Amino acid sequence: LMECVSLRIKDVDLDRHQVLVRGGKGNKDRAALLPVRAREALRAQIAHTAERHRRELAAGRGEVDLPHAQREKMPHAATSLEWQYLFPASRPCIDPATGRMVLHHIHETAVQKAVQQAARHAGEGRSAW
Repeated sequence: LMECVSLRIKDVDLDRHQVLVRGGKGNKDRAALLPVRAREALRAQIAHTAERHRRELAAGRGEVDLPHAQREKMPHAATSLEWQYLFPASRPCIDPATGRMVLHHIHETAVQKAVQQAARHAGEGRSAW
């Protein structure tokens, strides 16, 4: 779950049908296959995130938290689209490392609740055996 919610736009390669999972098991990066049927939904999510990011930048916000020392190596990465989370949180928070307002990824419990709700909803349409 955490590998999914912490994906950044730059980690998704729709043309090569792969996703780069960073800091997975053993804190190692790995490439994972991206099913063809997931491409359009991810393309739409990227467009949605890009539009939101454009609005955030226009409002003088739009920074994202970055991995350790990345802010110093690439000063403009925090506001670039490629470093934005694919599934951003609904509200910004304070980055403890910098004290700045940043956008983090969606919290894993929000995904868990959505899955539970979908499962309940799917179960309502079933008939008893």
